[in-house]
Amino acid sequence: MEIAGDTSINGKIYYKLMNEPLYWNIDVGLIRQDSLNAKLFIYLPEENEEVLYEDFLAQVGDTIWVDSIEYKILQNEEPFSVWGINTYKRTIDYQFRFQEYELVKDIGLYELGFSDFFARYTMELKGCIIDEVVYGDTTTVGVDNDETQIVSEFKLEQNYPNPFNPNTVISYQLPVTSNVTLKVYDILGNEIATLVNEEKQPGTYEVEFNVGTSRNLSLTSGIYFYQLKAGSFIQTKKMVYLK
Repeated sequence: MEIAGDTSINGKIYYKLMNEPLYWNIDVGLIRQDSLNAKLFIYLPEENEEVLYEDFLAQVGDTIWVDSIEYKILQNEEPFSVWGINTYKRTIDYQFRFQEYELVKDIGLYELGFSDFFARYTMELKGCIIDEVVYGDTTTVGVDNDETQIVSEFKLEQNYPNPFNPNTVISYQLPVTSNVTLKVYDILGNEIATLVNEEKQPGTYEVEFNVGTSRNLSLTSGIYFYQLKAGSFIQTKKMVYLK
């Protein structure tokens, strides 16, 4: 993850994130820090408004409301030492989303856990660079330009997490420059959403399908399909939405 720049919207400064982690259940893109009130907000371009994402003054047991439906609970806070830093760590549980994550003061996102019906997955921060100071093992730290990665075949990956609510990530790869469309359909073949519709260079890509950020999209629980078309290549996969 990297801050790639900033912009002013409605008189407020937002920072652009590249390679945002999956723990952001909203397509982050633009974030704003309210230092006075110790809160973090995310800007939603479609609604031209911002929503709360983190409240750093919350106490253990507090509910952090993202909006009138989505909320998280601060489960635990404890002293924590990492890379010679004595600090503290917070564990936050995202209700009904099979997700929890840990935030470490002065570091940021440290650990992320996902669950589905089959297994539990955990990712842990190995290293980072903050204000030009190196922490941990940064030999693999960096922001890759997916468009420059060399791949040998067209491929559409299974979405993750699956089942999902309300967001999931779909990955695909292109060996050559292609006109690409990635669309979501219901079980009757009706088009639900267009996630990609443009020319893409060779490389590996990720795109998020998020039911929760679109007020015009109301889905029922069930099976849906997503289809990748790239030149003459066509591939379709199934995913499950649990409301």
